[in-house]
Amino acid sequence: MAEYINPQWRLPNEKTGNNQGYSINFDGGDYINAGRILSAENTSTLSVSFWLKIPSIGSKSYLGYYSSSTGWLVESNTTDMYFAISNGSYNAMSLPFSGNITANIWYHIVLVFDGTQTGNANRLKVYIDGVPKTLTTHSSSVIPSSIPSMPNSVLTIGGIMPTHLGGVKSISSVSIFDYALSQSQVTTLWGGGTSVSNPMALSSPPKAYYPLGNSAHMGSNYLTPNGALQDYVFDFVGNDYINLGNPKSLQITGAITISFWLKSTTVTTNLGGIITKSDNGNYFGSTPQKVYEVGVLGNFLYFQLGSGTAVTASAFNIIPYLDGNWHNIIALWDGTTNISSVKIYVDSINVKNDQATISSIQNKSNDVVISSKLNTYDYTGELSDVQIFNTALSGPEVETLYNYGSPIQTLANIPQNSNLKAWYKLDATEIYNSTSTEWEVNNALSTYTSSLDFGPWLDNKHITINNTFDSIITGTNFTISSWINLDSINSQQLKFIFTNESLQFTITNKIATYLRGASGYFLSPFGSNTTLSTGEWYNIVLAKSGNDYTYYLNGSPDGTTSNSTSIVNSSKTTSLIGNYSYAGNTYGFDGRISNTQIFNTALTDGTGGTVNQIETLYNNGNPLTDMSSFSSLVSWWKLDNTTTGIEDSKGSNNGTNNGATEAPGSVSTLNGLSSGMSQSNLIQSDLLTTSSYSPYALSFDGNDYITLGSNNYGFPSVTSAGQTLDNLSISIWFKNQGGSGNQVLLTWWASGTQTYLDGFLQFNPSNGVVRFGDDWQVAYTFPSIPNGWTHMTAIKTTDNAYIYVNGSLVSTRGSSLSFGLNRECRFGGNQGAGEYFVGDISNISLWEYNLSASQVREIYNEGRPSNLHNFSGTAPVAWWQLGSNSSWTSPAWTVLDEIGSNDGTSSSMLENAIVDGVGTSGNGVSVNMGSANNISGSSPNGEANSLSVNMTLANIAGGVN
Repeated sequence: MAEYINPQWRLPNEKTGNNQGYSINFDGGDYINAGRILSAENTSTLSVSFWLKIPSIGSKSYLGYYSSSTGWLVESNTTDMYFAISNGSYNAMSLPFSGNITANIWYHIVLVFDGTQTGNANRLKVYIDGVPKTLTTHSSSVIPSSIPSMPNSVLTIGGIMPTHLGGVKSISSVSIFDYALSQSQVTTLWGGGTSVSNPMALSSPPKAYYPLGNSAHMGSNYLTPNGALQDYVFDFVGNDYINLGNPKSLQITGAITISFWLKSTTVTTNLGGIITKSDNGNYFGSTPQKVYEVGVLGNFLYFQLGSGTAVTASAFNIIPYLDGNWHNIIALWDGTTNISSVKIYVDSINVKNDQATISSIQNKSNDVVISSKLNTYDYTGELSDVQIFNTALSGPEVETLYNYGSPIQTLANIPQNSNLKAWYKLDATEIYNSTSTEWEVNNALSTYTSSLDFGPWLDNKHITINNTFDSIITGTNFTISSWINLDSINSQQLKFIFTNESLQFTITNKIATYLRGASGYFLSPFGSNTTLSTGEWYNIVLAKSGNDYTYYLNGSPDGTTSNSTSIVNSSKTTSLIGNYSYAGNTYGFDGRISNTQIFNTALTDGTGGTVNQIETLYNNGNPLTDMSSFSSLVSWWKLDNTTTGIEDSKGSNNGTNNGATEAPGSVSTLNGLSSGMSQSNLIQSDLLTTSSYSPYALSFDGNDYITLGSNNYGFPSVTSAGQTLDNLSISIWFKNQGGSGNQVLLTWWASGTQTYLDGFLQFNPSNGVVRFGDDWQVAYTFPSIPNGWTHMTAIKTTDNAYIYVNGSLVSTRGSSLSFGLNRECRFGGNQGAGEYFVGDISNISLWEYNLSASQVREIYNEGRPSNLHNFSGTAPVAWWQLGSNSSWTSPAWTVLDEIGSNDGTSSSMLENAIVDGVGTSGNGVSVNMGSANNISGSSPNGEANSLSVNMTLANIAGGVN
């Protein structure tokens, strides 16, 4: 598919990756400065992969991370190619051109350095077109076992520092790995030479990837995006911690494995608990009441397991790994007292073995906590991908989980995933609650990532079902099950989950049931035993077997009674979820509900040798996605969205929504809640690697803007002044770069002397206020927007406006929005009021309907813009990537509307306004490439890739995306 990357259209003949059909030509005096990258220093393993074509054999430099005979490089003289790994003296091995490389042919070259191997030939390997080559020592020195730190050096492509350039060449698809590639991985990258593989498809992707063919011209040089992008993690400082509660799944008494990714430089004087389940008031060295715990104390990482008065403790020196780099720590016990039954691994290497002094772990009621011990002794540093198994992983499984230094992202690829009891990614998928200013940390094992919110309790929000289920409720046996999460508990309110006139299945601060007999309601105030808390998910079940009624909470019995009163038929014609109205009063549910189900039998709990259907339904704290084993299931409302989620997934009793809204967040009893943390705890890191669809953005300097032109409102439905568009959504990515005061992100500006705005989205970085609506009517204030990129979604319904920040709802208020006469839609500034934005903007999109909460999360996409042509809902009516699919024709930029024909034009913006996009890092900037003709249609993927001449985005035909 044709793609425009400033300043050309690129039409590849064969495109198998991210612009791999193109390369960059270097003329001998230019190079690309890619800055500092993680994998370029302080490592004992390294792999470098790239494609090279030289027009003639001669003295050339290719790429390196090298300074003063220190670092690594690939260069050549007139007869040989040199591969150097040096730590202060020039230590290199050479490969003759003759018989290996000839002119004007593309070659795939891979350098693999494994400092753990013995001898030059083992430590340093080179592959040409997938074939290992025999190297000769160029100098008498021995290749060192590690690459030393070079704090002031950078990665350069096309040359080795500015003083070692030389030679005309073409380079494509440069990848940097922080591990040693295997022969099979090298072969995969080579791809047979005719269909080059995308390095990002490897199970452990590179830490940096420069296709080079997707470089954009920025006036004086090229901007070369790094295709191996980084993800988000949590940074714990001071008294920050996450409480996971005490779910049954984490009450592990036998074999156990605890895995997490750690990055820190802090040596703690007290035991900083990383994962802790311990009795209150006990500290390491006192009466051993530990359950299980992994933490750092001084020079050591401790793994402790407790049973009664006995404790097993294993420790190893952690100092070498508190080096500011990411490390995977795995601690396990196989459940026996055998020698080496306790193991600790770092980066898949078994660093410590001990014999257990216990035969089982005690089962205590204390909570599991991340980044703290007893909420007092805290870990300081970054954490990611915390996992707890109720089995001991084997050595090969540990290696698989380590995954060459990149956390596995798919459950299917995790070893022993059936024994994985909890998984906390600690990334941008977590939900920030702007009211409590804390994070809800999701258990990644749950497949339900949203639920329905019915609060506040007086708002009369509910689901209507046109069936009373009288034949079931009045029968001998039935079961009702639901998953709930309470926002508040008020003694004056009844919190109904499921009701009809015959049955009211409800919550006060415990589970309760009202059943209607001939003389009125009975079984009140009988309820369950456990007092519920707010902010936690529960699976609650009522089962009737004959005259016996039993409550179950999270898979366990929680109260029972017997009553022989007969239930009478309902006098109503419908049933409700989330609400009950009686005598003019409304009793609602304040919180979230998920997966409500009705069965025409009493589910069994394992007593008397029966199958434990209650435990199966609880599913270790996560709602089931497959109910095929329950033959008595009558109706099932998943309640995970407001469309298909209220349909009956089993029968024909579909529901009708009356005001319930979709709420993001995993439905799981294993979710955690942070304490003492804010939005600033979520930071961009260098741990994970994923690709970005939109690598560029445009920079606004406080005196420029993008306009769609006169009388262009951006929304196709708005064609004249005075119209009110009640159902709309706006999505925008922005990064403040030093601006202060009111700054317009998007506005409908009126020419002339008028300074007020008929409709706008405005941000003030000084006080965190966002304004959205007409004539300065509505202001939203939330704690802060962290440094870096922010995604904001503004939604206007008939009565209200909603603001989402980074996928989470931060405020809801009444608002109006209409469009005045002679308006034009502008991005980044309002000339009349002088409120220009200072910073970067990317990916603005407009919808003529109200996005749901899950759709907002989909657009947020864990912190990176995605391809909205693949959006799951109705497509936006307009979408401007800004930077990507943007062209410069002096004196202005043209930004393409990816959906319609409303292209934008810049005012007072320079060609160098194109900058790094959302979440990108390690991007390169060319030096001495200013002619805009360095992109070549020649690449390893073919020699017939097309480049346009004197064409811009204006040449695109209508309807082509």
